[in-house]
Amino acid sequence: MSFLLQVLSGLAAGIVCGFALGAEYLDFINAWIAPFGTIFLRLLRMMIIPLVMSSLVVGVTGVGDVSKFGRIGGKTFGLYMFTTIFAVSLGIAMGIIFEPGAGVALKGTAATVMKDIPSFSQMIIDFFPFNPVRSMLEDNMLQLIVFSIAMGMGILLCKGKAQLLVDFASQVTKVCYKIIGATMKAAPLGIFAMITPIAATNGVDVFIPLIKFLICYYAALLIHYMFVYGSLLKFVARVNPINYLKNVFPAVAFAFSSSSSSATLPVTMTYCRWMNISKEVASFVLPLGATINMDGVAIHQGMAAVFAAQVCGIEFSALHYVYIAIFGTLFSIGCAGVPGGSAVALSILFSATGLPTEALALLLGIDRIAEMGSTATNVAGDTVVCVVVAKSEGETLNV
Repeated sequence: MSFLLQVLSGLAAGIVCGFALGAEYLDFINAWIAPFGTIFLRLLRMMIIPLVMSSLVVGVTGVGDVSKFGRIGGKTFGLYMFTTIFAVSLGIAMGIIFEPGAGVALKGTAATVMKDIPSFSQMIIDFFPFNPVRSMLEDNMLQLIVFSIAMGMGILLCKGKAQLLVDFASQVTKVCYKIIGATMKAAPLGIFAMITPIAATNGVDVFIPLIKFLICYYAALLIHYMFVYGSLLKFVARVNPINYLKNVFPAVAFAFSSSSSSATLPVTMTYCRWMNISKEVASFVLPLGATINMDGVAIHQGMAAVFAAQVCGIEFSALHYVYIAIFGTLFSIGCAGVPGGSAVALSILFSATGLPTEALALLLGIDRIAEMGSTATNVAGDTVVCVVVAKSEGETLNV
């Protein structure tokens, strides 16, 4: 049985079990079933800090030379940040417009759970840590992201004299991937254990919005493809989007089936080279994109935050949406390009903003379905940026 079917089976089994037992057996469920879901979630969250810090150091140092942050680096980072910010904003907008979580009140959550939002100036100040160890203890991911990027830049400035730190960060990243991969093998059981108490408490109505959420999510991915990527190809790179899609479709299809942008990287490199993109551009833009360009995850995070607020009856202010947009952008940048990476990113977002874990449990039940689309979008975004940068460097492409 494929992993997708296993996860869906765990989700279905949890729903059926919760309905069958009902609220009268909630004490039994909380004592003997729910703890397995809590353990699964903790195992994912356990890897958040080491994974984000090590992957960002590897991503920044992967540039190879500070001088490359000039012409090619500036274009690449600028395009990746533009598409990511647009993606998370699109996710928030789709959630607000179509309200996938409206009409259902998720029982058992606090009336007000969002953390207090600081002023904009204080928000900017809070990006910068004065004690990274304290930031770790307080799970302050924004400060840890800034610290990790600074470490990566510092290592680059050492010009090879700190290679040991790069190797260490790379090995930590690999170990984190292995642990997440092993943890995700228990996803069917973990999702079953998290969904069962929700089903027992809330009944059938709470699961109807999940279908609406997936429809809205894939619609958002399609909009991002057509308007953002299509515009960059047509008006910036002067490339026919249809011809481009024919060239990279095998890589996008592989990404959809594997749910891993990292595993798809060799395939993506191959098809970009077939389009006559130079090795210099492809070997810089694509590996960096596999680490920091996560448009699909950004859309998912923006929509997931709005969905959680709707099913839990939380009112967002305009500043809350700005806060979610900033968090979604930064956390998607640090998301692992492996199966289960978006689940970790969602856990970070919910932990940092104080959104309830009950809504997170619902979203994790359909995460694998959403992750297939998000990975395909991530890889497509990598190739689009690669094409745009190559054309801006005067390269003649076979597309």
